[in-house]
Amino acid sequence: MTMKPTTRDALRRALLTFVLLIWQCVSAWAQNRDQRFVAAALGPVARILVQPKEGVSELALQTLLAQLGAKQEDVIGQINVRILSVPEPARDRVLEALSHNPNIEFAEPDALLEPTLIPNDTYYSSAWHLPKVKAPQAWDITTGSSAVTIAILDSGVAASHPDFAGKLVAGWNFYDNNSNTADVDGHGTMVAGVAAALSNNGIGVTSLAWGCKIMPLRIAEDGLKTV
Repeated sequence: MTMKPTTRDALRRALLTFVLLIWQCVSAWAQNRDQRFVAAALGPVARILVQPKEGVSELALQTLLAQLGAKQEDVIGQINVRILSVPEPARDRVLEALSHNPNIEFAEPDALLEPTLIPNDTYYSSAWHLPKVKAPQAWDITTGSSAVTIAILDSGVAASHPDFAGKLVAGWNFYDNNSNTADVDGHGTMVAGVAAALSNNGIGVTSLAWGCKIMPLRIAEDGLKTV
């Protein structure tokens, strides 16, 4: 036989639910309070990126970090870089110690840096695509190498263009089967300029890899009809 719940049972359940809600609120408040106290005790926290050398054991690494007062927050597994947190006042000391430790490949602050190389070419400010592909950040590392040659398979390249002075190496005209790689359409010259025109020279456009050489290979006629 099924018994109907009494008013007393309903009141008990309501009271129990109310008590549980109060307990959850108090627990959440206490947890937040503890976190605030810890944060206040530690002060501002800095982040450091660290890569241990190959073969260093996890135990040795974690022991070193603990000795320095650094806490591992996360890891970039693909390159085995550890993200550490340390009190801000201790950042430089920890960086110095890690940088000179024989078990550490590198240690550096985890920070966003603005690119320092901004070309002075006339039309750089209009080249929206370069910041879009993070070219300024790449230029802080390299602007290309003269040991690298970029082949431009297109309508040829205008060798007399000032942005290509000293940059062209011998190419070939596959359309006419000769060495005349003069541009018959203009498209190849534009593509070569995007890739490796002389840049940061106060004139013209800015290329992606202006330190590289250019090899014109004509494979098209006027109107870009290919071989």
